[in-house]
Amino acid sequence: MSAPVVAPLVVLGYAAVIGGTAGAILGIKPREGMLAGMVKDALKAGFYVVIVHAANHAAQQRAEAVISQTMADQSARS
Repeated sequence: MSAPVVAPLVVLGYAAVIGGTAGAILGIKPREGMLAGMVKDALKAGFYVVIVHAANHAAQQRAEAVISQTMADQSARS
């Protein structure tokens, strides 16, 4: 291929990567906003909020076990 044909293809490739990245970032935002809204609503209602970022499945299960053992009201579980 000649250089005049390759340059526009490279520009289109970069545009596709930038557009895909921007779309992925925008796609993440609604879930974060929904979680933040749920946390704010719970706090306004007088509930405690615990958010756990587990490194793996075993840590998630351990956190769930500890939280379920210490909760007074089991109806608030996720």
